Amino acid sequence: REMAEMWVGEEALSPNGKEWVNFAGYTCVSMLLTTLASWLCLTFAPYACGSGIAEIKVMLGGFVIKKLLGAWTLVIKSLGLALVVASGLMVGMEGPCVHVACCTANILSRLFPKYRGNEAKKRELLSCACAAGVAVAFGAPVGGVLFALEEASTYFPPKMMWRALFCAIIATLSVQLLNPNKSKKFVVFEVTYHHQWMLVEVVFFALVGVVGGMAGATFNTYNPRVVARRKGSALMKAWPITEVMLVTLLTCVIDFPFALMRLSNSDFLALLFSDCSVRDAKTDASLCSTAFSDQVAIFLVGCACAKLFLAIISNGLKVPGGIFVPSLIIGALLGRAMGVVIQTLHRGLGDVGAFAVCTSSSASCFDPAIYAIVGSAAMLAGVTRMTVSIVVIMIEVTSGMQYAVPVMIGVFIAKLVGDALGTESIYIEHIRLAGLPLLDAKEDYLVGEKASDCLSSRDIQVLSMAKHTLQDIVDLLASCPYKGFPVVTTTEEMLVVGYIRRYILQRLVARAGEDPRVTPETTVSFVAHLRPSGRTPSGGDAEQHTDGAATAGGATTPPAARPAWLDLSQHLDR
Repeated sequence: REMAEMWVGEEALSPNGKEWVNFAGYTCVSMLLTTLASWLCLTFAPYACGSGIAEIKVMLGGFVIKKLLGAWTLVIKSLGLALVVASGLMVGMEGPCVHVACCTANILSRLFPKYRGNEAKKRELLSCACAAGVAVAFGAPVGGVLFALEEASTYFPPKMMWRALFCAIIATLSVQLLNPNKSKKFVVFEVTYHHQWMLVEVVFFALVGVVGGMAGATFNTYNPRVVARRKGSALMKAWPITEVMLVTLLTCVIDFPFALMRLSNSDFLALLFSDCSVRDAKTDASLCSTAFSDQVAIFLVGCACAKLFLAIISNGLKVPGGIFVPSLIIGALLGRAMGVVIQTLHRGLGDVGAFAVCTSSSASCFDPAIYAIVGSAAMLAGVTRMTVSIVVIMIEVTSGMQYAVPVMIGVFIAKLVGDALGTESIYIEHIRLAGLPLLDAKEDYLVGEKASDCLSSRDIQVLSMAKHTLQDIVDLLASCPYKGFPVVTTTEEMLVVGYIRRYILQRLVARAGEDPRVTPETTVSFVAHLRPSGRTPSGGDAEQHTDGAATAGGATTPPAARPAWLDLSQHLDR
């Protein structure tokens, strides 16, 4: 009964029936919060759903996703993220913080011509925003820079290093100034204990890495399958908010019976990182009981399995949420369970065999809290396949520099195990699942052909600056399926001045067909200051007017009778 009171709470064992009222209130509030967040995302900003890091990787690779970094996405993602995190759903806020930072950077870039008209410069700014987002979420500026370098960016020149670091430092100082948690600390889960780990524990740290890599590979295997099933199910497509409500209900049913699992993600993780020698709460005693250590280990493993299941079905719902903190929690549970098992074995066997290095049979020879830190880093490495950035983030988050080597061992072993099991990073899996293009900087693209070999046998379709009529454009769209067309000076000179997308041409042609002044022989120009070559149908020189029409020889004619030419220069990608 003592352990039951510690795990589920004393009120849950009392016969007064109040626990059902508490459960009903807990569940209703959680479902209300997630339902509102899902409705906001689906109604106003569909790209606010999920983490956003996968889509940002695609954009930093050189592609464009409209409305991904818009103002509505920023507002809805910020509001929806607060609602979802408060609901207790098994998602994190750290990935969405990166998306929010990139939205802010994209909106601010519109104020400066240097970035507004230069896609390369804008992507450098977005890389710095990624570093700032991680710095805000974890209080880890150096880890944020390494995250932008290792995971987010495809192109990261040396000059970007100090710019991203400066941006991350300013972001961290801003959070420290606002002090939202009232803790007045830079680190999120500060480690105040100083346990000297032993060389024999390297083997145990490696085992934690193996477990973390296997758990991460499990998540990367089954979460994309769940997301793919959602995309292929007509029922789930028709009722996405209902699915969010059902998953929230299931989360409440699993979490509510246990006092530890009802904690917020940050409080739960802080508890798992805590040392038994400084415990001061009843919930801490449930993790530090030496009389029931075998039950503690079983309970931790059971919590890890439950959290892993909830993370698999929760990530990919139509709500904002990431995978960073859920991965840390699952890994910390598994790592602490292994630490408890090792501690129990040492207590039972004494200072023999591998435990001979201990000077006594006390439980302080092995600290489960260290294994929780190593396990959380290993699980995150198994899910994201990042290495150096995770090590630095964990050091900055816990302020535990003395545990850098154990964390490194767990992270690198977890990555090796995850890669050996044949799964990719969760972000790569979601990019492929969404059908988005990606040039992965980690891949080697070896081909046996030159660019000229591929292009010489292809029928290249181009548009000249002022040579085509509207009918020519219509025929071109009907004759080839290309997504867009290069715009060149002339077909003889072939100097590229821009690029126009197919859907833009289709939209402009449809709009021009509704204008009575426009005929199939109307000339189309892609340069604003250049008059279209040739003569207008009436035989005079064409003169451009602000309304897009032209007159013959400067004579004034009724709008319905005068010929026109179309200026499409503002629609070019240069």
